[in-house]
Amino acid sequence: MLHKIPLQAIPNQKFSIQINNQEITISLATRHKQQLYATVSVNGEKIVDNRLCLNIQPLISVDYLPIKGNLFFIDMEGQDDPHYSGLGTRFILIYSEL
Repeated sequence: MLHKIPLQAIPNQKFSIQINNQEITISLATRHKQQLYATVSVNGEKIVDNRLCLNIQPLISVDYLPIKGNLFFIDMEGQDDPHYSGLGTRFILIYSEL
């Protein structure tokens, strides 16, 4: 099952969501050359730290981490990597259950 995660079109944000009995905390930060970076924690345990966000590339790169799915961005208008100005509209964050 796919879950669309609501985002705001702002450069930096931090929020938590509940999916599959997991509390997932996501921090998005705009840094060098306006690129977007993600930090992800599950139930208080950091599993991704400052990962560059790319179009249709999983944020979680290993299977042994304590998360029951994966996160990725989709560009709804092309093949660009996510930029904060289009978060929630052009650039959608998806949680995919395993």
